[in-house]
Amino acid sequence: MRYIFVYIAVMFTLALQAQQSSNIMMMNGRIYDIRLKQLQPPTIQFEFGKKHKLITPAVEKVFSVTDSTGKKTYIYQQDSLYGNYFAAKDMENFLHGYNDARHYRYGGDFAIGFGAGLGGSFLGAIYGWSGPILATTINVSIKPRIKQQITKHHPGLEFDSYYLAGARRKVRMRKMFGTMLGGAAGMVVGTLIFQFLVRNPLTN
Repeated sequence: MRYIFVYIAVMFTLALQAQQSSNIMMMNGRIYDIRLKQLQPPTIQFEFGKKHKLITPAVEKVFSVTDSTGKKTYIYQQDSLYGNYFAAKDMENFLHGYNDARHYRYGGDFAIGFGAGLGGSFLGAIYGWSGPILATTINVSIKPRIKQQITKHHPGLEFDSYYLAGARRKVRMRKMFGTMLGGAAGMVVGTLIFQFLVRNPLTN
């Protein structure tokens, strides 16, 4: 009888663990709650979402997997032949910074691009883009400051060089996007204004 209770207890524990969420960290720094089905690299299989969609991602897109017991398995391996120059822990901090930088707000960059696009629009459709392109190049080349809106997601890493390197890379990408988006908007608005001034008979 005692063995039956032990068996039931073991099976109950295993069933409970199966219901607990694991998580997976991708090479873009995003972390997702999953239900791990198989972890035998290069095969990684898990259920994701409310519909329990079965997913088998490409192994090179996965950084690590943490099972329901808290055991972390690094899929990423340091190998300079494949461009993986960082040790696993350093790369993990880099990815945390890269992911946290999604919270960078590029409103100021949009304004810079908008002004450059607005001014450049009066040079015409061909030469006008030189303004936004130049503004984007200069804006992105300036070393970005990593603000508290980013580092608050991982307190304690705000002075880690790998974390900051990852954050700066993502911030530069967002600055580029914001500046170019603003440049395009400025070009459209400037062109419309220019056409109105030229064609409106009240201004002639």
